[in-house]
Amino acid sequence: MKLLPHTLLGLTAVLASASAATAQLEAPKAQRGASAAVAGASVAPIAPIVLNQVLVGLAPGVAPADVAAQVGGILIDQFGDPLAPLSAGGPGLVALLQLPQGQGVDTAHAFLTDVPGVIFVEGNTAAGPPEGCGGKAVTGPQQCTAAFFDATPTGPEYTDQAAVPAIALNGSTAPQAGSPTIVAVIDTGIDLAHPLLAGNIHAPGFDFVLGQPVAADLANGIDDDGDGQVDEAHGHGTHMAGLIVLVDPMARLIPYRVLDADGVGTSYDVARAIYRAAIDGAEVINLSLSLAEPSAAVEEAIEFAHDECHIAIVAAAGNTGSLGVVYPAAYHEVIAVAAVGVDDVVAPFSAFGKEVDVCAPGVDVYSAMPGNQYALWSGTSMSTAIVSGGVSRLHSWSSKAHEPEANTDALADAAHSLESTNPLHNDQLGSGRIDIAQAGVKLLHHD
Repeated sequence: MKLLPHTLLGLTAVLASASAATAQLEAPKAQRGASAAVAGASVAPIAPIVLNQVLVGLAPGVAPADVAAQVGGILIDQFGDPLAPLSAGGPGLVALLQLPQGQGVDTAHAFLTDVPGVIFVEGNTAAGPPEGCGGKAVTGPQQCTAAFFDATPTGPEYTDQAAVPAIALNGSTAPQAGSPTIVAVIDTGIDLAHPLLAGNIHAPGFDFVLGQPVAADLANGIDDDGDGQVDEAHGHGTHMAGLIVLVDPMARLIPYRVLDADGVGTSYDVARAIYRAAIDGAEVINLSLSLAEPSAAVEEAIEFAHDECHIAIVAAAGNTGSLGVVYPAAYHEVIAVAAVGVDDVVAPFSAFGKEVDVCAPGVDVYSAMPGNQYALWSGTSMSTAIVSGGVSRLHSWSSKAHEPEANTDALADAAHSLESTNPLHNDQLGSGRIDIAQAGVKLLHHD
């Protein structure tokens, strides 16, 4: 959701910095049929990640296998409620189809668009983390500095790092009133045995990459995407989990693995993970990832989670270092997070724009990594996890658990304006840098 009273209008798509995919995708509702390109954004050439696959949104009563047969394809998978129409109380039914060899997305789109009961047709496009350097500090595109450490969970490098006072996280490890909040981490999985996180795991989640019921943060030692880097995103989800727990030590985590160790995923897996998280009872969803293109399937899942299940959804603005926020952060229901340094200056890698809702520290942030390790990492992903932790913490205090807007509005209302430290970015950094202590005061005052 775009936070009140700072209502931010206009959805802008930019190319994610992760591996990207082409597809003739349907634009989101506000601009269906429009181009996904952004004026002024640097858009690199993109290539398909999943050849000959399409996602199809179906109306109630339409059999996905029958639709697949009309294009000579095969039904691979489906999720949603076959009785619920899209955008009317549920995500409807979204089917993943394998097209015949040589048939592209454009052909399927042209053929199926006019078929009765077909709501949308889009390619199964790329998803990935805005940053991916294997737990190294990202200072700019493709600039990574190794920064691994061994430490104890209660060490000062973690609990007393600069991000803690920057967001007024006073007494973050002290017991707090309220009930734990369930937070879904949709990412590369989590190291479930990490001593920092083991006590905060609500459920083992699901691995959509391997199709198994435990979402571990796994590496395979192979450069699967052929980019010259091996397992560059390994640990990303674990790092996010550590930051959520830093801000809300009572948070209960459910991991959903949609990205492999190279940071490669698909829009279909992201969409069904959001839907699964909603069904599993998540109260906050952390999306420290980006899409190569807007996705109607992801948008429908987000609307279901937010509108019907009253879940707060937080996503990264992106690491493009330019004007324009990546999807899914650009969707109206999502809290879009940009990154700043502890000096309250927008990070050089961070995206910015009117779609941004709030900012949080995202430079050299210290958190957990697989194998009982810790690391510095920079990016809007880290800022997003910090905000998710803040929303989780506020949710645990609030009597309005069914109203995610109450918690997120308090977070926005208490934020510190960044106009004085970012004179070139007026109205492009949302409400400003979050302040957990003041947000708590505002929430409890109005609760």
